[in-house]
Amino acid sequence: MDTEVSGLKSLENMQKLRELDIRCTNVSDLAPLEDLKNIKHLWADWTKISDLSSLSDLKKLERLSLDSTNVRDLSSLRGLENLKELDLSNTKIVDLTSLKDLTELRDLRLSNTKVSNLSPLSKLKNLRNLDIKNTKVEDLTPLKDLDNLKELHFTYSEI
Repeated sequence: MDTEVSGLKSLENMQKLRELDIRCTNVSDLAPLEDLKNIKHLWADWTKISDLSSLSDLKKLERLSLDSTNVRDLSSLRGLENLKELDLSNTKIVDLTSLKDLTELRDLRLSNTKVSNLSPLSKLKNLRNLDIKNTKVEDLTPLKDLDNLKELHFTYSEI
């Protein structure tokens, strides 16, 4: 059930905020969060979010969930070096290149996306769980050196 919350402006001065759950809201703009440098966990599933640029300076972010959003471009996540969990299931993403240097990433969910190339993940040595169910992935070779990978889900994929 969607809530009536659609804006985050009232949060922009909450500097001590560590966790924020805005799932199933009408929120479409993350700009009020750009100065909340202490956020570690953000759940934004089932929102109207498409632009992640306001997250680029949230260097303490460890968990980000964007399931069922309109996200297409991951370039704003490039410098989030502390990110450990990322859920991009049911989004419009195709290219994972922006994730290639997120070496702390342990859990990545990409189910029901158009992702086909896993090469950008080949150096993510801490990756433990990868969900690529119902994607366009045909080749698992880029994962061959990921010794910490413990769970791999690829049902309904093109492998």
